[in-house]
Amino acid sequence: MKNSKRTIGFLVVPPFELLDLAGPIAVFSNANVVEGNRCLYEIKIISAEKGRYVTSADGSCMGPATHYAKFEDSLDTLLVVAGTGALKPITPSLCVVSSTGEASPGCGIKGCASSRVSGASL
Repeated sequence: MKNSKRTIGFLVVPPFELLDLAGPIAVFSNANVVEGNRCLYEIKIISAEKGRYVTSADGSCMGPATHYAKFEDSLDTLLVVAGTGALKPITPSLCVVSSTGEASPGCGIKGCASSRVSGASL
């Protein structure tokens, strides 16, 4: 059975705790090592704020990161990393998904406005 590479995206919304991003990234990285250093998972860091790196609440930086408005790659899985205070709107163009799974009009993420998210809830 051939394993194909899966792309995992981490949308990072500050403030966030470093462990909340580094821990899950380590899980996918270690899966690659266990499988003989084959690239089963490719990690992409997507930032809610502009900049080449994401900065955690304690000032630690991770990267490289791509601002969500410029992110054009395909993802198999998207995980959101955020902490206390991250629920405050930081930009009106972030995609909001309603309880019916409808993406908000004018979403800044390429292809998102016409998509549905199954099982979405607020």
